[in-house]
Amino acid sequence: KDQCQKTPKGYEVNADGCAVALEPNIYFMSNSAELPKSASAEINKFAAFLNKNKKYNILIIGHASNLNRTGNPNYNLLLSKKRAESMKSALVTKGVSEKRITCEGKGDTEPIAKNNTPEGLNLNRHIEIELSKGV
Repeated sequence: KDQCQKTPKGYEVNADGCAVALEPNIYFMSNSAELPKSASAEINKFAAFLNKNKKYNILIIGHASNLNRTGNPNYNLLLSKKRAESMKSALVTKGVSEKRITCEGKGDTEPIAKNNTPEGLNLNRHIEIELSKGV
């Protein structure tokens, strides 16, 4: 039986129907950690979910693109962490306790698409979120 019937559509769920991880449709401009205005609906939806489900803590993981692997890995690592922190700040302004949020940057080490096309570069400039039950 679904124990988390209010889990928003698109969230990965476990055997109980509860969310465990998601990749929100939030993509960043090149060399930017600023959340795009187009992300506000996604942020609001996720903040509402977290505010209703206080048993969850989250890990926000930022990612970066790297055109043909010519970029600076240290810069991309810092940029990806700033992207995660931007999402954290947005969620905190929506009432989510910052104690429930951890941020991490992966730089360009885990691309989800090839870095040799504009589309692939855009997809790699994203965040992902992992949910865990708090103590």
